[in-house]
Amino acid sequence: MTVDTGNNGILDFEDDIDLIELREGLTFSPLAIINGEDNTISIIVASSGEIISTITRADEIAIASDDFIEGFKKNKI
Repeated sequence: MTVDTGNNGILDFEDDIDLIELREGLTFSPLAIINGEDNTISIIVASSGEIISTITRADEIAIASDDFIEGFKKNKI
């Protein structure tokens, strides 16, 4: 995930199994995790309010910094 690319949807996230990739330049620290209605979790850039991802079917999932991998570079083709 990265900023300015829209809301990336994540289905069937499995805690302690799946990881969320943060592109180079984005870290966990400026993010806010918001539990929504209907078993959704939104990942938001706190300073701008931009929603960068929504996890659906997220009942009983605790999203924390250890669910993210930071520093991935986008491959150019």
